[in-house]
Amino acid sequence: MEHSRCPVCGREKGCRQEIVQDGYVFISCEHFDFQCFIDEDLLSLKDGDETKERTLDLIVEALLRQRFCSKNGHSFRWGFYYAPDYKSQDTDKPQMVNMAERIESYPETVNDLADRALMNLAIRYPKYGEVIDPLNVEKRVVFDHSGTGERCEGVFEILEEIGYLKSIQYLHYNNYKITAKGWERIAELQHKEKEIRQGFIAMSFSEDSRPIREAFKRAITEAGYAVYISDEKEHNNQIVPEMLYEIGRSKFAVVDVTYPNYGAYYEAGYAQALDKQVVICCRKAEHESPDKKKRPHFDIAQKPVIVWETEEELVEKLKRRIEATVR
Repeated sequence: MEHSRCPVCGREKGCRQEIVQDGYVFISCEHFDFQCFIDEDLLSLKDGDETKERTLDLIVEALLRQRFCSKNGHSFRWGFYYAPDYKSQDTDKPQMVNMAERIESYPETVNDLADRALMNLAIRYPKYGEVIDPLNVEKRVVFDHSGTGERCEGVFEILEEIGYLKSIQYLHYNNYKITAKGWERIAELQHKEKEIRQGFIAMSFSEDSRPIREAFKRAITEAGYAVYISDEKEHNNQIVPEMLYEIGRSKFAVVDVTYPNYGAYYEAGYAQALDKQVVICCRKAEHESPDKKKRPHFDIAQKPVIVWETEEELVEKLKRRIEATVR
């Protein structure tokens, strides 16, 4: 296949594309100063395909916030693909992102669109008083993939009406500046954005608990959230800073107490202290065991517990709880 227009910034000059192994295209975007890998199958979809365009919008948003994947002291270029029938596995490379698991996060409401476009503009134009020329704005920054620029114009009008932008007449065109109210809203969003659409899983890791882990992952992804699983190798009888960081940026934590685990109890307590939603789950046999030593610890048992008998029941109950309680 041939690539002419840069899928990231939309321009036809100044960017480089190169097909590499494993069916990915290496993208080097001069205008954003981004470098990443995007699945060739996704790029092969026809321009204007809604799935393709929305996915690329979200990729730009993700790269604006974090240009490289940092893991265990190493940095990797991101790789993006779209596979709705594939669920991310623990063994996947951390820099590889299945955008099919994130597509539900695409802004659908006016308020969500305004907030996220404003944040993207603040990253591109970080200086107070900096002039923003809509004609030079990469359209994906404001989730515009219409090809006509009408959506871009509409987003700027919305932001001006809310009071986040102020229009400045330049020749025959409207330029904009982010207002004091806009920067105040940006500060609020930056604080809020430390939380991402992610659910943290805390549990004992063993072959016996693997079906529970897979049920947790299904429920969380079907509810529209990414999954972070605390790797048993990182425990070593202590909670590492990276794990605490992930709890802090997650919207909620799901904790399994079917198989008691000190690390999972610690993580649940830490999440609770951060005022996160903490969802406790326990298999019925253990929850109602005549052996008190097998039941959940007294303190954690005071919270509403999802009690389940089959993994399918667990998926449905957990998904409903997340949709009902996580905001």
